[in-house]
Amino acid sequence: MAIYTKKQLLAWDLAVALNDKAHFGFYARLAEKYPDFRLRQTLKIIQESKNWSKIKNKGAYFIKSFFNTASKVI
Repeated sequence: MAIYTKKQLLAWDLAVALNDKAHFGFYARLAEKYPDFRLRQTLKIIQESKNWSKIKNKGAYFIKSFFNTASKVI
């Protein structure tokens, strides 16, 4: 996988952290559409939660958390 831009690097970081490399393209679209700090902030918050190791589908949990917090901010 060749990484050329900061947005692609962010998408790759998300895919690796969420153990979801198969959906790299989806994370790349998120990285293009939403601010970097919001994506990284959401990732950090959910990784620090006490049930992080028990979550089976980390990608889905991340997306749900991201859009729940985004709707509260906007």
